[in-house]
Amino acid sequence: MTVSSSPQESNPNRSKLIAAAAFAVVAIALVLAVVLSGSGDDETAAVAEVGTPTVTGNPLPEVPNSNVGDAASDPAYGLPIPEVRGQDFAGEPVDILRNGNAKALLFVSHGCPHCQDELPEVQSWLNETGGVAGVEIIAVSTSARQVSGNWPPSEWFARENWTSPVIADDEELSVFFGYGGTVIPYWVFVDADGNVTRRISGRLDVSLLELAMLEALTS
Repeated sequence: MTVSSSPQESNPNRSKLIAAAAFAVVAIALVLAVVLSGSGDDETAAVAEVGTPTVTGNPLPEVPNSNVGDAASDPAYGLPIPEVRGQDFAGEPVDILRNGNAKALLFVSHGCPHCQDELPEVQSWLNETGGVAGVEIIAVSTSARQVSGNWPPSEWFARENWTSPVIADDEELSVFFGYGGTVIPYWVFVDADGNVTRRISGRLDVSLLELAMLEALTS
């Protein structure tokens, strides 16, 4: 009795080739998965639109809604600022400390139209004048949400060629609320002793910005 063989059984080499090809496909898929996963992790690690700052010290009282830069009516006038240890978008440390340097702190959000006008105007003034010697400007990127538009904030700052340090606020807006913020843009001016000299809600003309910075320097 003759027993016929199936084509696959009569060609063992063909079976081996099919098995090898299947193994190769699986191997390639695994390599691609690892590469894609790794590149995603690297990208996430390289840019963080929301930070993890630590805020220590007493928070400042809320800036009054009627505040237009009047230091005498501001309950935070003369109070020490809370200290902040945070990071920029690349994860590099950026701090706000009571370290003997006068400061101008600018709180902005990528989705805020007034902030989108304020940031390039301030940068243009810095490019032209160099700012006020002895007063450091630190920006705080706050209220970062993808649904707000003009996303991501890191690209917005880069597009405007912003040259001063930036702290990425967290999802709870810990830095913004720690400084008593209610609306943006929002400025807080600090003297060399780390005390508030003036707070201003809303856009600030660069001529008034310069005066407020000089005041912080000489207080």
